[in-house]
This record gives sequence, C-alpha cells and structure tokens, in this order.
Amino acid sequence: MNCELVVAGNLSLDDVSLPDGSRQENVIGGDALYGALGARLWCPGVGMLSRRAGDFSPESLQRCREAGIDLAGVPLFPGASLHSLAVYRADGGRQFTELSPPGTREAMSPRAEDIPPAYRRCRAAFLSALPIDNQRELAEAFHRAGALVLLDPYEGDASGRREAVRDALRWVDVFLPSEEEAVRLLGPLEGERDFEGAARTFASWGPGAVVIKRGAEGCLLYERAEDRFVRLPCRPTRAVDTTGAGDTFGGGLAAGLLRTGKLVEAACCGTISASYAVESFGPQGLFEAERSAAEGRLEAYLKEKRSGEDSGNGN
Repeated sequence: MNCELVVAGNLSLDDVSLPDGSRQENVIGGDALYGALGARLWCPGVGMLSRRAGDFSPESLQRCREAGIDLAGVPLFPGASLHSLAVYRADGGRQFTELSPPGTREAMSPRAEDIPPAYRRCRAAFLSALPIDNQRELAEAFHRAGALVLLDPYEGDASGRREAVRDALRWVDVFLPSEEEAVRLLGPLEGERDFEGAARTFASWGPGAVVIKRGAEGCLLYERAEDRFVRLPCRPTRAVDTTGAGDTFGGGLAAGLLRTGKLVEAACCGTISASYAVESFGPQGLFEAERSAAEGRLEAYLKEKRSGEDSGNGN
C-alpha cells in the first residue's frame, strides 16, 4: 500500500461492562485504532504505527486490514497489551480502571526506530496521545522526512511535563489539545477569549494551526498566519459512547488536510468521523462505516453549516 498518512499510538484490549449488565472482554481499542479508523473514511492510504503484544489476536489484525488499514508499522513486541475496564452507566456516565501493570504504556508505545521505510515517505503523520518523549522523537523524525505533523497530547504529560510538550511542538504543524489538556498546560481558562488566547499561546510554541477540542461544544480552530478563529459545532447525533471520539476526530482531520489542504474543511471531515465513533459502544460503528455514507454526512453537515452562517449574516 502507498501510505499517505501514518497514525501513531497505542493499541489496547479492553473489558466493557454495559448498562444492561452484559460484559464484553478483550474488545480491541486504543488511540491508534480509533485514529486510523477515523482517517480511512477520507484517505485510502492509512498506515498504523504501534506495538502489538501476542495477546492481540490475528482476527483483530485481520479486521483492521479488511478496513483498509496498513499494518506494516505494527510489529510484535514481548509483553501484554494495554488493558482497562470500562464500566458504562445508564445515565451515560462511564468509569475507566487501568488493569495493565505499571510501565506497560511506555513499553508498548512506538518510537522512531519502529517507523518502516515506506512510512517515512508519508505525506502526514498524526501522533495520538503517546508519552511525550515518544511524541517528540516521532514528530522530529516525520518533520525531517517532510511530512505534515499533527499532535494530540497525552493528558498526563499536559499536567506534569509542560516544557517537554512545548519542546515537542517545535516539530509540529497542527496541535490538537482537548479543553481539559489546554487547562492542564496553561491553567484555568474561562470563556471564549481565554481559549482564543490559549490557541495563540500554543501557536507561538511552533504549530501553524491549533485545534482545541471542546467536547459537545465542538472545536475552536486557529490559524496563525491569518490570525483567524473558526468555531465548528459537533454533528447532531445520539451519543452512546464517547470513547475514542477525540482520536477519531484527529485522524479524520489529518486525512481531511491531505484531501483538501484547508483546516476548516479538514476539521469538518474529523467531525463526521467522530460522529461514527460515538454512536455505538467501542469501535464497531467505525468498522462498519462506509466512505460513501460518510460523504453523505459531510455534505449534509456542510449544508447545515452554510445555512447557519447565512442566517447569522442576516441573509
């Protein structure tokens, strides 16, 4: 496969307890999976960069291949997969419990040495929430190879390693923190002006564009060259499970940038990808999503967006 976009991150096997009392074990997940599934709706050449343990089944790998994801960058490593328990409540809440031994995330996170030669020729790399040392190493490697680099920070590093995150952003083109991660990096933020100021601060650290993910409120986009802000709403849908929505959004946005070259249009692609992620438990909806249907959702979303803009202008 000609790999246009590389999605780097972790793979996991999760136990899921549903509101009806049923339980599913060893459900495949992880930010690398969600990001790649979100990207493949808009880009045919998506490669995954991760490390897999022997407990990640051949059937799970085959399912990824059938979804069109290249796995040349997912070598077998000793050890066990990241593992957590997700308990979903009837009120829509959820609780995660980490079941992996200490050090598992670091051991199973990809590094620059794991990048296959073909992946070094990619046009873009989306670095999901890996430990910051891994992200910095990968960001520099892909940047030096000429790729567009997008980075979604790891929440723990946003709290404790602010300067390391800032240093990594020297190699990044688009930074995608969540609202919570922005607060952890900069302190309390209240109101739109605070978030606009945060976006400008992040852009001053290196990235030409910043996308602050704001959950149900959508996202705030900032482009440094034009000093321009754009706000995008979420696509209205019945959210069943928001796990992986941010990763899916990031993968879709990265693929959208390759498709359009424009940040706003790319974020619309990410918004549609994320809408599939939240409609069912786990990644099932993303595996089943078809590109033609995603195109239809995108067209309807853009039409609604234009209608809202016209109304706002008094037309």
